[in-house]
Amino acid sequence: MSAMEKQLNFTFTGSNSEYFKIWLVNTLLTVLTLGIYSAWATVRTKRYFYGNTWLDGANFEYHATPLQILPGRILVLLMLGIYLLSAQFFPPGTYIMLIIIAVVLPWAIWRGLQFNANVSSYRNIRFRFNGTPSHAYWLLLLLPMLLLGIVTLGFMLSGNLPNWDSYIAFQTTPDEASAAGALQEAMLPLFVLGSSAYVIAALFFPYWQTLYNRY
Repeated sequence: MSAMEKQLNFTFTGSNSEYFKIWLVNTLLTVLTLGIYSAWATVRTKRYFYGNTWLDGANFEYHATPLQILPGRILVLLMLGIYLLSAQFFPPGTYIMLIIIAVVLPWAIWRGLQFNANVSSYRNIRFRFNGTPSHAYWLLLLLPMLLLGIVTLGFMLSGNLPNWDSYIAFQTTPDEASAAGALQEAMLPLFVLGSSAYVIAALFFPYWQTLYNRY
């Protein structure tokens, strides 16, 4: 290290007891409000940690407001509620919700990282997240689907996939035949979804690989 260089260390001035009080209040109010207060809890927690984290005589700042975070939390609660209601009253709807969640989740994670960086600052300088939505979809959706498809294909070629017909034949009594048939029918959408995911990932693999290498 040259004479002109200066080594800087992070310092945290918070305490366990102080944060425990914040955590306890946040948890209780979040439970009592069925998750609505979580937006305020997030802001309060981040401001506590940012404000007590120091570098070279200056602390970090978190500028988001609860009302900026609240719409996203409400959307998550609505999607969770729809999923639970679908599972109870319209089981096929759960597959639709899972597809929607799988498609929206990478964008939501990317947007959250971008938002969190934009509302964070050090010495009045805002941060910036340089990731792209395409990169997020590649890492969080297409790449996992591709890997899942490869693993599934490997099991199919090796003959190690469960044989549902044999399972039903050996495990089902005459009185349970209808229930077993329903189970087999219920597995069909999962098979179709997995196969479709593999085909889509395989077709778009060169395009997403190019984007991945570019960014």
